[in-house]
Amino acid sequence: MSTNLKTARFDTETLTYKIVSDAALRHASNDDVTASSGFLHSITVANGSNVGYLKITLTEATVVVGTTVPDIIIKVLASTTVRVTMPSGVAFTKLSFWQTTTGADSNNTSAAAQFDVTLVTT
Repeated sequence: MSTNLKTARFDTETLTYKIVSDAALRHASNDDVTASSGFLHSITVANGSNVGYLKITLTEATVVVGTTVPDIIIKVLASTTVRVTMPSGVAFTKLSFWQTTTGADSNNTSAAAQFDVTLVTT
């Protein structure tokens, strides 16, 4: 788990969402980041100098990078920011994510650049 991982929980009648952020994501996975089930509504990934892939699993509490098959793979080009919004949300039971150099499930090599990832869930 990344030492840069932060989770903000808003648990009121008005605001029932969680914001998960890792400003320096590498290939070590962030496992079960919300510690509960929910819906993924937004993904934002900012990338530095090299192409990389954000991988997300919606059901695995413990990820083995290079073995665990991701449910979502997002290619992020060098020096770009990618935003994906899902207004109705995508259901998850255990939300985990990591970064690699290729989209192959078996890839366990970290991209040269770190990702800045923000996820919004309910």
